[in-house]
Amino acid sequence: MLELGYTPGTVRGMLKVLGQLGRWMAGEGVKPGQLEMAALEAFLVARRARGDRRPASMGELRQLVAYLQEAGVMLPVQAPVLSAVEVLLGEYRRWMVADRGLAAMTVLRYDTLARRFLTARVSPTDELGVADLDGSVVARFLLGECGRVCLGSAKGKVAELRSLLRFLHVRGYTPRSLAESVPGVAGWRETTIPPSMPQADIERLLESCDRATLDGARDHAMLMLLARLGLRSVEIARLQLEDIDWRAGDLLVRGKARRDDRLPIPDDVGAALAAYLAVRGRQDSRSVFLTLRAPRRPIRADLVGDVVQRHCRQAGVPHVGPHRLRHTLATEMLAAGAALSEISQVLRHSDLATTAIYAKVDLGRLRQVTQYAAVLLARNPGPMTLDGTNTWLLGDIDRTVVVDPGPDDAEHLDAVAASGPIQWILLTHGHSDHSAGARRLHELTGAPVRAMDPAHRYGEEGLAEGDAVDAGGVTVRVLATPGHTSDSLSFIADAGEHRAVLTGDTILGRGTTVVAHPDGVLADYLDSLRRLRDLGDLTLLPGHGPELPSAAAAALQYLAHRAERLDQVRAAVERLEPDASARQIVEDVYADVDRAVWPAAELSVRAQLDYFRTQR
Repeated sequence: MLELGYTPGTVRGMLKVLGQLGRWMAGEGVKPGQLEMAALEAFLVARRARGDRRPASMGELRQLVAYLQEAGVMLPVQAPVLSAVEVLLGEYRRWMVADRGLAAMTVLRYDTLARRFLTARVSPTDELGVADLDGSVVARFLLGECGRVCLGSAKGKVAELRSLLRFLHVRGYTPRSLAESVPGVAGWRETTIPPSMPQADIERLLESCDRATLDGARDHAMLMLLARLGLRSVEIARLQLEDIDWRAGDLLVRGKARRDDRLPIPDDVGAALAAYLAVRGRQDSRSVFLTLRAPRRPIRADLVGDVVQRHCRQAGVPHVGPHRLRHTLATEMLAAGAALSEISQVLRHSDLATTAIYAKVDLGRLRQVTQYAAVLLARNPGPMTLDGTNTWLLGDIDRTVVVDPGPDDAEHLDAVAASGPIQWILLTHGHSDHSAGARRLHELTGAPVRAMDPAHRYGEEGLAEGDAVDAGGVTVRVLATPGHTSDSLSFIADAGEHRAVLTGDTILGRGTTVVAHPDGVLADYLDSLRRLRDLGDLTLLPGHGPELPSAAAAALQYLAHRAERLDQVRAAVERLEPDASARQIVEDVYADVDRAVWPAAELSVRAQLDYFRTQR
């Protein structure tokens, strides 16, 4: 017990209880090897009857029980006989850990829903609850689950149920996969600005730790990992001594979905870790962070949240969760000029679209994306505009090309005009969320507005395939990319080693775009995507959403999505009446999409139906 971290006083108390237990066993005729849990409970009842002022509880005796079982004095607890569905759930839990690499709390959540789904279906003729499963059964269960939870939790239920159904098919319990029959939950993602906290409050959190004590040194090291490196709670809990490479100055972060990354250790983080480990001393466990009370064991992820809450109280700052420090790190990096791709690398996001939530922090603030490209986010978020319209500024401080001034918003346009001498204003297409502010910006700066559509030109000729303008060390060439609209253009910005393509609404930084039939034509749109694919790994600067690292990769994803949608619409046409309306097809194919974008989806469906007719 001393090796487990118990104090000498606690050990003496436990030895006293052990002596009392031995005398009770002798008096009751209980021989070594015959002691059971029921007898141990009877011993505790007898001690209370004798008037012990503070008899030990069963919880306090758990280490004694473990020792007695190991020594053969106490019979091991017999494992209960498991039902068939419990055996199946055990197999499911092992599959989630071994095959999918899910975290313990995720496994617990997925197991809870699976237990509810299967046990409700168990019957004398179906001991596993998997017989006669079909899409209608799945949909009814999901509707019942979603009716009692919020939108975010409902989306979680979809993922949990799909995981179970995928497992049942992979392991042969169902003849076909029903995961695809789980309907999606419509909802506009990432509608809020990510919350952060003032840097002064973070410093007060760190200063509230008494680093001369074991608990203070441990808590300070945890808070430093949260605030300086943006680690998740579970990543802190998983940290092992061998993960820290002191010579190389980095540490291994064991992240979500078995993703491992090495991050450099800032000097102050390294000093905090070293100070904690010096106070912690040598322990049997290889985990970096251990509990303070005996038995000393690795911490659980939720303890990190308890540490943050405790120090919020001590520092006198508003209570926050550990993830708030991660958000704060990202917003501070953004304010310092870091690109979203760099923030994504630090936070270890598997998809840049996840990092896109931080783009909303840039409302009204110019953000440098590449050496010759900066963006100003307009204040017009919505289902079709995502976080808002990206107004791009290309060039240097002496001469600038503005691409898509955005909506007619005085505050936004004043900020664009104040960014530097503007030589040209270019439009990717004529939709109002890109072009409505062009006239006012022209009046503010005197810069001519060039566009393919004459209705949107001010003081200059139009734009066509192959045209080029020069400003501030950047040559901007026009690439005709019709499809979203008939006047859609992309611009290749060439600054020598730094090249990028601005795609307007032809490719977005997140999600997919609409083919605005009848002005937009799907065949033209597919050809435009192929042209963008052939540009290779140019940085893609979209009209909405975050920048993307590769135009080719984005175009290939869009082409695959369009092929999938064409197959779905074709199947819907065959499934529904021959004269089914575009709206009926939308309701069938786009059931998992936010209804707010159904009118736009209807335009795309009309474009796809027209595509089928022209391709015959």
